Amino acid sequence: MQVTFINKTLSVALAIIGSVWFMPVSFLAGSRIGMELVCMQTGCSRSMERGEAPHASFTVLIEREKGELPEAVLLSEVREFFAMHPDATLLLSGRTGKTADLAWEYQVESHSPEQQRVRVEYLDSHSMRFTYSASARTVQPLDSEVVGVAHMMLGTPLGLLFAFVIRQVIGRVRHLREALVTEVTEYVAKS
Repeated sequence: MQVTFINKTLSVALAIIGSVWFMPVSFLAGSRIGMELVCMQTGCSRSMERGEAPHASFTVLIEREKGELPEAVLLSEVREFFAMHPDATLLLSGRTGKTADLAWEYQVESHSPEQQRVRVEYLDSHSMRFTYSASARTVQPLDSEVVGVAHMMLGTPLGLLFAFVIRQVIGRVRHLREALVTEVTEYVAKS
């Protein structure tokens, strides 16, 4: 009984030591693939041009007065914001910058006096990127992407599975290689 426990412990320890070189890479790759699969199912990226609805957290930037730092406002709350601030505008003064609360970064990708294409990005425990076309009082969402920690956590089991499968495949290939080398060596010794 004692010998069996030691052999199992030794084999687990050797497996852990042996996987140090390749396991992190296979685990991270598998987790990334898993996260992408989860995002495909949950709709992390949406394109309004394909007829998909924007995320509920779709955010646009509005300047209360021309030249002020913009404020982040949910798309669903734009009308109420304009009702409370009649001088506000969706056209941003700067080409790049941050919002008043420093939580959002923006970049005006195309600029004309009456129309702008704006990319807004928020990075924290989750990542949100929104692109929209705006005039002074109207906004047209173009695309949105929301990726959170939950997507990564749901992809982790797939990463473990991927790493396990890779380890099994490598083990089989090594075993076959060793068997082939042994067979060739025996054949050469007989000749």
